[in-house]
Amino acid sequence: MSNRVFISYSHDDYLDKNDNVIVGSAVYNIRKALDANGIEYWIDDRIRPGDPFARNIGEAIDECDLFLFVSSARSNASEWAHGEIHTARQKSKRIVPFKIDHAPYHNSYCVYLSPLDYIDYTVNKDLALQKLVNIALEERISIELPELVSYEKKGKDLMIGCSKLSDKVLLLFSALDLVEALNGYLEVVDVFAKLGNQSDVVLHDVIGRVEEITDLMNAEIRRQKLVDLTTLIQSRVDQEQRVNRFLLQLGLMVAYYWLDESKMVRKIQMEVKKCTFDLSWWEKNGDTVKEVGGTVLGIAAAILTRTNPGGGMKYGWMGGKQASDEHKKGLRNSRLYFEALRDVISSLKFEG
Repeated sequence: MSNRVFISYSHDDYLDKNDNVIVGSAVYNIRKALDANGIEYWIDDRIRPGDPFARNIGEAIDECDLFLFVSSARSNASEWAHGEIHTARQKSKRIVPFKIDHAPYHNSYCVYLSPLDYIDYTVNKDLALQKLVNIALEERISIELPELVSYEKKGKDLMIGCSKLSDKVLLLFSALDLVEALNGYLEVVDVFAKLGNQSDVVLHDVIGRVEEITDLMNAEIRRQKLVDLTTLIQSRVDQEQRVNRFLLQLGLMVAYYWLDESKMVRKIQMEVKKCTFDLSWWEKNGDTVKEVGGTVLGIAAAILTRTNPGGGMKYGWMGGKQASDEHKKGLRNSRLYFEALRDVISSLKFEG
C-alpha cells in the first residue's frame, strides 16, 4: 500500500538535543492525529541505519498522496526541506503547508507555496489537526500549478492589488475544503465586478446559490446543493457571453472538481480554450454610428439655435469622437478581462 502522507519537517521542531521526541510538539501531535484516524504516513525516523537516505526520501515522496510541509522558521531554513519540496513539485504532488509559526516561506519555493491555502496551527491547534485529518481522508484529483512566469511573458495576467488573477484562480483548486473554494470563487467574481464587468440575472442567481452552500454546516447537504448548483450552471452557461460565460464555466469546473468529476473538469477547460473574443455588429460599427449621429445632432442643434452651422458641426463631431473613444476603451478592457481569464483557466494542468 502506498504512503498516504509524507511529513516534511525540521528535526529541531520534533526532537530535543538528546534526540528525544518532544511530547506535545506540533509534529508529535500531527503523528498522533494521523495514527488515531488510521491514516498512513511516512516520516524520516523510519529510515534504518545504513539505508540510502536520499533515495528513501525520493521513493517515499513518489509513493505519497499528500505532501505535508510543516512550515516553521527552522524548516524554511532547512536544505533538506528545500529538496523535498522541489521533489514534490516535480512529481506533481499535492502540497499542503501546515504553519506552526509565522515564518515566511524560503525564496527558493515561495512562488510554489504562496498561492496555496494552508493550515494555520497557530490559531486553533485542534481545528488545524482535524482539518489535516479531513484532507488526508479525501479522494480528489490533484492539480499541478502552472508556471506563473508564463503569464508575465504573455502580459495578460491581471494584477489585483498585490495578487495575480492566476493566484486567485489556483486557490479555488488548492483550497482545503469546499467552503473555502466557493468563497474563493465569489472573490474572483467580485474582482471582475470591480474591474467593470457587468453580471446579469443568471450570474447573480448562481452567486446566491454559492452563498447558500457556504452557509450550510452539514457536509452531505452541502454536497447535494453542489450537485444542484452544477445542474443550474450547466443549464444556463450557454445564455452568457465572454467574461460572464467564463465565470460560470469556472464555477462549473470548481463544482465538478469537488465532486471528483475529473472528466467534466477537463471537458469544460477544453471548451474555454477554444473561445475567441468575437465582436458583435454594434462593436464593429458602433463607433462609426456614434460619430455620424453626433455630427447630425450637432448640425441640428446649430440650426435650431441659429448659431454658425460650421460651429455646430464641429461640436457634434467632437461629441461623436469622444463617445467613440470611450467605446473603444471599454472594448479593449473587455478583451483584456476575457483573455486574462481564458489564459488562466486554460493553463491549469490537472492530473488523476
